[in-house]
Amino acid sequence: MRFLFSLLCIFSLVTESQAADELCQRGSYSHVEHSETDHCYGHEIDLWEINGRAVGVYTLHAGLCGDPPCFLVPGYSLTKDGSLSFDVPGQASFVGKILDSKVEGAFGQESATLEGSSYDCRKSNRFVHLKDWCDFYSSLSRCSGFKEFCRKEMATTSRKPNAGAPAS
Repeated sequence: MRFLFSLLCIFSLVTESQAADELCQRGSYSHVEHSETDHCYGHEIDLWEINGRAVGVYTLHAGLCGDPPCFLVPGYSLTKDGSLSFDVPGQASFVGKILDSKVEGAFGQESATLEGSSYDCRKSNRFVHLKDWCDFYSSLSRCSGFKEFCRKEMATTSRKPNAGAPAS
């Protein structure tokens, strides 16, 4: 009986660690200004790694504060020297560089400095599993690009050999 209990505990730990390994946060940067008339202007970018893919969430503040639109960044480029670039289809392109706790660069012709933090594949406190991340962003009507991406990514994850099975 003790052996069976030990096996069950090991299986749970391995399954949990494999599921948690599919999602990590690489950084979060923001610069949003708030006016006296409750308007907000600025940009936010959250950088993620999902199943080894560089993916981002771009939020554009350009009007009344609260519930700004957000967009899936289907890929970004981040080099060892901190150079960062990404395109948000139909919205914006960014080219810049991560410097300590900020990103400096430009969204098209608009210069921007976003404050934040870089992480060495930090496990998110908010999203433990890819499903949590997908459920959250796919449920927001103000966000676009997530439903199709998550449908494909979840299907890929479920087809991985031994997904959720203990290592032998």
